[in-house]
Amino acid sequence: MGQLLALASACVMPPQPRELVDTGFRTPEQALKSFQVFLRANLPEKEYLAFSAGFRRRNGVSSLTYAEARERLFREKPWLRQFARAEVVAEWPGSEGVHFIDARVLGRTIRVKLVREDFFEIWAGEDRLADGETDFERATRLEPSPRGARFAGQVVLEDSPPDLSGASWFTLGREWKIDDLYEPEADEPAPEPTPRA
Repeated sequence: MGQLLALASACVMPPQPRELVDTGFRTPEQALKSFQVFLRANLPEKEYLAFSAGFRRRNGVSSLTYAEARERLFREKPWLRQFARAEVVAEWPGSEGVHFIDARVLGRTIRVKLVREDFFEIWAGEDRLADGETDFERATRLEPSPRGARFAGQVVLEDSPPDLSGASWFTLGREWKIDDLYEPEADEPAPEPTPRA
């Protein structure tokens, strides 16, 4: 089996530059495709960013320990090395902020649970001044203005706020991240999936 995986691994084509440029986490589909591109490109530091905060906590993973945890995940889930080749066969929304995608690889169905995460970042050039989780709906508001409408966002900086006088970039967003990947049990109930066209 190990030789088969190694042989299959050699057949995975590295991504094209355009595929790397198009990565992101704006939709569940883009998040999953980006993770597959990062696997194909062998970019562990980018793979790490594709996982949710909950996945990282449950698996005891940090940006410093992911490379080691990645090898453990590959041992526990041998199909994960080949997940870059997986083809999406169905997807459906779960509860608010949750989405499921079923993908097939090596004759297996892998269920991917994705969750939406709200976040903010404040940068001064290449220095991150502050970041964290937030509630996007509470942090944003749409107000009428003489020129149409004004979309405004604000976040609360806890503890002692940093010096923001040099701030050059403020991001307030929502991203989709992988919260779990697993082989569903044959009798595991699931909502009616939306088949892929």
